[in-house]
Formats: sequence, C-alpha cells, structure tokens
Amino acid sequence: MKSELNWEDGGREAEAAVAESGGDFDGRARSAEICTRGQECGQSGSRVSEELSSFESGGGQVDAVGGCGRGDGDSEGKRGEYVPPPAIERLDGTNSQDSHNEDASDGAIAASLADRDGYSAPANFHFVSESREATLQREFAHHEPGVARINNGSFGSAPKCVLDDQAEWKAQWLRHPDAFCWDPLTDGFLAARKGLAELIGYPDVDEVVLLENATSGAAIVALDCMWGFLEGRFQQGDAILMFDSAYGAVKKCFQAYCVRAGAHLLEYKMPFPVASNSEIIRTFEEFLQKKKAEYPSRTIRLVILDHITSMPSIILPVRDLVCLCRNYGVEKVFVDGAHAIGSVDVDVNGINADYYMANVHKWLFAPPVVAFFHAKPQLLSRLHHPVVSHSYGAGLLTETYWVGTRDYSALLAVPKAIQFMKDLFGDLKAYEKSNHDMAVEMGVMLARTWGTSLGAPPEMFASMVMVGLPAQINIHSHDDALRMRSRLRDEFHVEVPLFYAGESVSYMNSSKHLAYARISHQVYNKLEDYYAFRDAVNSIVDECTLSVGLRNTHLDAEEVVV
Repeated sequence: MKSELNWEDGGREAEAAVAESGGDFDGRARSAEICTRGQECGQSGSRVSEELSSFESGGGQVDAVGGCGRGDGDSEGKRGEYVPPPAIERLDGTNSQDSHNEDASDGAIAASLADRDGYSAPANFHFVSESREATLQREFAHHEPGVARINNGSFGSAPKCVLDDQAEWKAQWLRHPDAFCWDPLTDGFLAARKGLAELIGYPDVDEVVLLENATSGAAIVALDCMWGFLEGRFQQGDAILMFDSAYGAVKKCFQAYCVRAGAHLLEYKMPFPVASNSEIIRTFEEFLQKKKAEYPSRTIRLVILDHITSMPSIILPVRDLVCLCRNYGVEKVFVDGAHAIGSVDVDVNGINADYYMANVHKWLFAPPVVAFFHAKPQLLSRLHHPVVSHSYGAGLLTETYWVGTRDYSALLAVPKAIQFMKDLFGDLKAYEKSNHDMAVEMGVMLARTWGTSLGAPPEMFASMVMVGLPAQINIHSHDDALRMRSRLRDEFHVEVPLFYAGESVSYMNSSKHLAYARISHQVYNKLEDYYAFRDAVNSIVDECTLSVGLRNTHLDAEEVVV
C-alpha cells in the first residue's frame, strides 16, 4: 500500500489501509521497496527523499480527526458522544456504521470487516462462534474481573491450557529431578526450539536458543562487545548506536558492559509522530552520514534496532535499516524483537541481522518468562550466556540448556502455546492480522471520540496502537503520565500505558499531541474494554473542563469586586 494515505482524516482512510495492507504490516507496505538488496543501498537516500516529498505533496499530513469536542477540532456531535467513522459499504448494500455503535452485535462488526477486500473475520473474541467464545472465556478466566486490560504488550497472557502444561512440566521435575535433567529437559527444549524456528523463517534450529527473557539476549551481545574492547578487537572510542526509543533495560545493559570497556554510545532520536517508514529511513541515514563525518576515525561496531519499539510503539522497517547499516560500514546489527513474534512477520534470514531476540510470552501465549535468541552461525562460538554455569565454553546452545537449578517449565511449555495459537487461528499470519485489525479499529474509534489522531499510519502498527489523548487531560511531563496511568488503574480499572511526547522530535508538529495511550489488542479483549477507557478519559476531561470553568468564574467575580 502507499504511504501517501491521509491516514487519520475521518477514519475512512485508516480502515481502508487495514484492508489494503492484506496483513503485510511488517514495514514493507510502502510505495517503493527501499534497499532490499545490498547493491541498492547506495541509492536509498534519494529514493527515500522522493517518497517523503511525494507523501507531503500528496496531502499525506497528520491532521486532527473530527471528533466530538474532545480536542481542538470542530465538534461533529454532542459532547461526550462517540462519532463513528464513515460507513463502510457492504456487499449486501447496507453500511457498517452500526457496527461501531456500542450496542452493536459482534456479528454486525464481523460482517462489516468480512466484506473488506475478501477479508475473513478473525477468529478472536469479538468475531467467534459461541463455542469458541466460551473456550476463550474459560482459558482466560484467571484474569481479574472488572479490569479493562488493554496492555497485553507489557506482560502478555498465557491461557489456562498452557499454564496447565507448564504445571505438568514442573510436577515432572518435582517427581524425579535427577531423571528430568537429562532426556525430558533436553527433548523439551529441542521441541520448543523447533516450533519457534518454524515461525521465524526456518533457520537452522541450532542457531536458535531459549532464554529466560529478552534482556538476557541483550546481555549476551553486550558481553561480546565488552570483550571486543578488552581483547583489542575494537578500538577505544568505537561506537555503539541505538535509537532513543530503545528499551530502557537494553540501554542500561550496554552502558553497564560496554561504556566502561571503552565504547562511545550514539543515540538517534526517532521522530514521533511519524508519517511513514520513509521518514524513519531518511532521518536515520542522515544521522549515519552526520556521525561518520563527525567521527571519521571511529567504527560503529554495533547498531541496536527495535523490530517494534516499546514506547512510543511503531514497527520499524528493520530490513531497510539493516541494509543501510551495512552500506555505512556498521560491523554488526542487533535487532530487539521483544514485541515481534506473534505481532509481525519475523524472518530472521530475510532481516539479515547478526543477532535477533524476541520474547515469546508477550504475543505468543507462552507463560512468563520465555525468549528466544538467534545469531548467525559464525558468531555462536564466541557468545556466552551471562550466567556462567557448568557448560561454559561448550557453545551458547549447550550453555543455555542448563543455567543452574531453576524452573525451566515456562520454556518447555512453548510448544503448547504455539499449538493454542494454531488451534484458534490456523496460522500465525491470521492471528497477527486479527489483533492488528482490531487494535487499529479501536484506535480510530478513540481518536475520533477525542478529536485526536493516531501517532503513525496503520501499517506502522502491529497489535499496539498509539492514540493521541485530548489536551484537556493535562499531561505535561513523564511524571504526569505515570500519575494519570495510576489514576486510570485505581479509579476506573483501566490498565493502559501512557506516553508523554513533549520531548519527542517530530516533523509534523501541527498534529503532535502532548500525550498518547498505547492500546493493545489480544484475543481476550472485549469491546467494552475500550469503551471503559474512552469513558474514563471523557470523565477526566469533563472534570478538568469544569474545574477551569469554575476558576474563570471566580476570576470574573474578583474583577467585578475590584
């Protein structure tokens, strides 16, 4: 699809974008494929500039959507009401407007989506048969009732059948731990690694190892970089480059291991809100050019990229960015895919990074906490698990099989988690598309209600969407965002992370909001979860508006007295 879509105006374009993308929203759905082969890398800068110019000249700007008086735009309805997106014409001649009504049936919503360019209704909570719905209710009955959980991205959620499988693995260990340490443990690990390899482009299964979390994967790479400085492979002052949006624990991991060993950290400020993948590619290439000119004698030893950034959350065009790094002489590229598997297509061979890691518990139904790590085969021999145990020096794969006495049951339950996903959706792409479509649908609904906008085009979101919050909610700092998040949890029973964007770089300042919410969608979510969030924000806005009105009345009275 083309990035020139005016993707926020009225919601129609956003919905059309979802349908047109056909589920391929891994950063490649753009007007031209940039730098997909090594020999094309040198042409990327001019092509990116042309694409961005085409976007801007085509009217592709981030304008506030018309809402209901919750922002600065013109009101199209009564204050506090939800103004639905323009109707989607169905094949039967009716329209989909009713499917956006709070009282609309799930069947109506499913019918609305089913007619979009042959789109099949996703097998998730909203569009499933009664028996499937009952299954999901049973599988996630352990969730606290009455809480709108629209933050699956932080911790994920394992269904009951997977938790039961984990419990059986744990019981097997407790029954006879000496026997379990041999064949059951190694066979279980191999089954999990094979299952994951099938989902990430079929690399050699020996290139895929299981870890306790993604941060351990970052520590593996950081340790190797540290030894590169200490052993003289790298020169003092050589650089490690990362995005300012890199996950905090990953940043600190490289600070702890590498800076003390002599590394110089560089940080690229990612624009947000963002208009297109081309904008990311263009500005990142400009940053590489600038730093190469500033530090001609320094080598960039490593670039750290997110496949999906955590906060603000967007899909990065990692294939193109990896290619740019190669073209500019970057030695190694590490992709942090913590949110990726189960959200976007992950093809480790196609991405062509030197290292790739992802959490399995976030979006693939595994119990907490499970991650996988992939490295190119020629690099595996010098990589080590950060926890040194009996197998140190036997290779990373062997080292990860036994990291001392600990609970390995979550890692061993991965095959059951994969099977749960397949039982519901048939394959990974259908599952990813289901969550993506509903997350965008709900993001558009909220943005129209509040008269705000999304932080990026729909194809740059996976199962998490950044929705602008109305200015009246009064978030002017990171601390304000944390306090508001706590209030939403404690007073309104809504769990959603908030992002203060006041310090973000953006080339679209006319549409930039001070704060955004990162909403997630997972199979257990109901429409009511998003309505609860909508109503909570509306209530807070009404409260703030009333407070301002009372203050103004008091000032007027004082002026009269004077």
